[in-house]
Amino acid sequence: MLSIRRSLTVAVVTSITVAGLSVDAYAADVPPPTVTSPKGGPGTEAEVPDLARGIIVETTTATPSDGLLAATDAALGDDAEVTEDDKLLANVSTVDFDEVVPADVAEDAAAQIAERNDVVWAAPNRLRQVQTAPPVSTNDQLFPAQHNLWNRGYTTSSSLGVPGNGGYSIKAPALWRATKGRAATVVAVIDTGIVDHRDLPASQRVPGTDTFSSIARDNDAKKGRDDDPTDPGDWYANGQCDFPGSSDSSWHGTFVAGQIAAATDNGAGIAAVAPNVKVQPIRALGRCGGWDSDIVDAMKWAAGIPLTGLRNNAYPAAVVNLSLAGSPGTAQQREAECRVYNAAARVGKARGTLYVAAAGNDGGNANRVTPASCSEFISVGATSINGFSAIYSNVGSTVDLSAPGGDTQVDPYRGNDPAKGDRIWSLGNSGTKGPVADTLVAYEGTSMASPQVAGAAALLHGLGLTTPAELTRALYASVSPFRARSGAYAKKAVGPDRYDLNCTAPGRQWCGRGRLDLSRVEAPLTPPVISGTPVVGEPLRASLGTWVRTPSAPRYTWKVAGVVKGTGSVYWPTLADVGRTITVTVAPSTAAFAKLSATSSASTAVPAGPAVTLRTPASQPRYGSAFTVAVSVASATGGRVRLLSDSGTTYGSGTVGPGGTASITVSAATARKLKPGSTSVRAAYDGDGTTPRASSPRRALTIKRLPAKVSTSLRTSVKTSSRATLKIRVLERPDLFASPTGELRVYDGKKRIRVTRLSSTGGGRKTLRLPKLKKGTHKIRVYFRDSDYIESTYSAVRTIRAR
Repeated sequence: MLSIRRSLTVAVVTSITVAGLSVDAYAADVPPPTVTSPKGGPGTEAEVPDLARGIIVETTTATPSDGLLAATDAALGDDAEVTEDDKLLANVSTVDFDEVVPADVAEDAAAQIAERNDVVWAAPNRLRQVQTAPPVSTNDQLFPAQHNLWNRGYTTSSSLGVPGNGGYSIKAPALWRATKGRAATVVAVIDTGIVDHRDLPASQRVPGTDTFSSIARDNDAKKGRDDDPTDPGDWYANGQCDFPGSSDSSWHGTFVAGQIAAATDNGAGIAAVAPNVKVQPIRALGRCGGWDSDIVDAMKWAAGIPLTGLRNNAYPAAVVNLSLAGSPGTAQQREAECRVYNAAARVGKARGTLYVAAAGNDGGNANRVTPASCSEFISVGATSINGFSAIYSNVGSTVDLSAPGGDTQVDPYRGNDPAKGDRIWSLGNSGTKGPVADTLVAYEGTSMASPQVAGAAALLHGLGLTTPAELTRALYASVSPFRARSGAYAKKAVGPDRYDLNCTAPGRQWCGRGRLDLSRVEAPLTPPVISGTPVVGEPLRASLGTWVRTPSAPRYTWKVAGVVKGTGSVYWPTLADVGRTITVTVAPSTAAFAKLSATSSASTAVPAGPAVTLRTPASQPRYGSAFTVAVSVASATGGRVRLLSDSGTTYGSGTVGPGGTASITVSAATARKLKPGSTSVRAAYDGDGTTPRASSPRRALTIKRLPAKVSTSLRTSVKTSSRATLKIRVLERPDLFASPTGELRVYDGKKRIRVTRLSSTGGGRKTLRLPKLKKGTHKIRVYFRDSDYIESTYSAVRTIRAR
């Protein structure tokens, strides 16, 4: 076994002094520090109604079609009218209403439009408000100062890349709406052990152990390994270690454990990343640091692997945090160390334990730091409050992601307000050697970044992502991009030196895949809701429910009596579903979050209904021409039937006669609302008091485009030095298109020589001059194309001789 000394990855310690109070923030004879919440905190903002001014839609075409706009108008009914559409992104457009409407009106319209074949998705264009407060707050004394959890200082986006609400924090409160963790989830902290602290009571912990085996350097009353992870203090005097210098006790393990699972919303202390999980303190570091052998054994014990001389772990950890690091002298040494650490991690992973480690504070190459750079560990770098790499943080290709670590060298603050300055707050002790009294302290370092990632993994574990592979994928998907490269931060002056603190540059990945951002977790908050009444042949629509981050491409799964029967946001019950209840499950399509689904309540049972059959015309009707469909309703002798679109638009109606048959005529005026192409329709029977209502299965109705006649006028000869005039007229149904539009292509034989368009004010006429023609005979014809309503067609050939 290698015996490389590991040290803590902490850069700076700051004891808390708030409003002139002593470091003992809990002393009974001293009132607790008061930190005033910023304006705009919970309970201070006026309630803003949920409104929409239109919908945002992605179409299969570059812009929304006239048919889509008409369908949106129809879906709105009397609530509003469509005024215009505007391109937002590639194939994404806004469809504006003439007035602001409640968001649920826009949601209903969007749900109907989303079923069209030319629509990928549709959503309300909602009113948003600037929000300075976190979505979930706590009453913890220092929560407003915990910029790493939620930074209230950033409220809006800007050209500098400021990421809106929460700044460059991990935005833990966004995910707290879904989970604050589960008590069954255990995070082991391999560190200096733990000291009693009233903000980390026994209820926040499970029993740990002590694998620190260096008897000569053990400050513990029980020398060597034992079952008590209590931190006796890791202070050392000059000459007691293999390196010069002295140090007071750091209480580092208590600090890290507090970051993960301190008691939260208790009116005191700090808020934790995952306040409902349990921490398991494992003492593997002490005076002068710790040894690989002790750390590796701690890793194994945390995963539930028995160790000789120690009690078995009754609470195997789902996540292990290692805020410690060492830098081997050579690449060969690193490779050897990683073989040891990776072997232990693989054994632990096989038991379901994930390992997270700090990338180190040398301000250098993270690829040389162990165990973080080893392949079986998630390596965590540190960022500053402004989203750049912390000046001390190691960087390199082995860093997997970054989280806030503080950086007072770049953003110094020497006052007494804990809410100012770039620091990470957690739990400490006032003792310089042994423990004395509880304190709140500020550190900075990758030691502080790593437990935030470990805590995030614990939150994800509580959502049901329970294997190391699932947690790793989810963590990598829970990041936001690093901010754009800054010239100022490329040569950031700190003292006499300048540093490049950018995380991004062409061809390099220095700080990992991104910065931890828990607002990006696609986790459900409320289940989907089924709207509509279960009736054979009539649509049931699913809402998404609410999410921490709404899935960009949600997957819908409809089950009837527990059997999968459909996908998509709409389900059409069939006769086979009669007597059964229906549920819908919504899940993200993002692979990392695919397990984070939500299921609706069951619908009422689908009632029995008659079989309804729809027969569309044998010959396809032309656009704008009346046509008739036939309907039969089994066992019915009366009642009304209607021809409906998928969104519920009525195209026509009829009455069921003897024999249960009816015909529905769609008028010419109504037929103009049906764009040429294939559309889905159904026949809905309204019932007659005896026979219940039902609908037919959907059928495709194809509307043909109108024929067009293209006529041309051209003289029979022209000089080669002149240009001939070509007159074109496109004739269509004048009652529908008095002035048709479309593209005109002029051909000389097979060669295209001109392209132009018919103007909407030209009355179907166009006069143009041909290019000069070479001497000889030329055959001129015109091709007219209007893909929406008019059939493409050629004119007759005109012969002209150039002389």
